[in-house]
Amino acid sequence: MDVQRMESFAVGKPVDGEDVGRDGVDRRHAVGRDGAVALRDRWSRRSEPRLTVRSPGATRPWQHVLDCLSGYLQLGAHLLGGRLDAARAWNFGPDSRDTRTVADLLASMQAHWPGLRWEAGRAEGPHEALTLSLNSDRARKLLGWRRTWSFDEATRATSTWYKAFLESGTILSREQLAEFGAASDKLVQRKLESA
Repeated sequence: MDVQRMESFAVGKPVDGEDVGRDGVDRRHAVGRDGAVALRDRWSRRSEPRLTVRSPGATRPWQHVLDCLSGYLQLGAHLLGGRLDAARAWNFGPDSRDTRTVADLLASMQAHWPGLRWEAGRAEGPHEALTLSLNSDRARKLLGWRRTWSFDEATRATSTWYKAFLESGTILSREQLAEFGAASDKLVQRKLESA
């Protein structure tokens, strides 16, 4: 199984029927980029998988896929609500202080899944930058987007999902979506109480 970074893009519809605003800004599209992780599955079903990792020292903006999807949904809500300032490029990723190395990610996953094993392999393939990060300040400030799960919560959920799937074929997506929704609701409630 290879661990690689995946960029996702979301495209909006024209806002208020304007293709280009009076200010010259193209209103037809909004683009979002996230710090999600794609785990390309090369594991067979066995309880103690071994990963070969090309660049364990590479730094990436790791987060759970549900966090970036929540950003895309917030962006879509703003676009559907006619917010002209939403028709632009967006990043949905963790704070820069939360970027971690591939080795950090795997160590955190091992804490939740002791049977997970990995080894450093040869860095073959296309060139990859050793450090990647995203600046999501605009999404936090203008959309109010915040990630729901911390790095450790995200790796716990990811580890639990893969472990259950590989050991028994169980897919925990519904349960984790409900857990994510409950955690998100708690964050919103805390924000309202502190206002």
